[in-house]
Amino acid sequence: MPNEATQLARELPAVSREIQSTHEDIATLAYALWQEKGCPEGLSEEHWLRAEQELTDREVAVDA
Repeated sequence: MPNEATQLARELPAVSREIQSTHEDIATLAYALWQEKGCPEGLSEEHWLRAEQELTDREVAVDA
């Protein structure tokens, strides 16, 4: 069963190469990742970068 952040990444609108993930998309996913980890302090950059990567991977898969 997919975790909440993975499910959220799948539900965010698909985007083409011309339109990259928005700041809001990344923030929403990063927040979900942070919550899944128990809301730890000091790891916001790690969650943000992971969210960016997951959405980028998804964009590449959609375009392929």
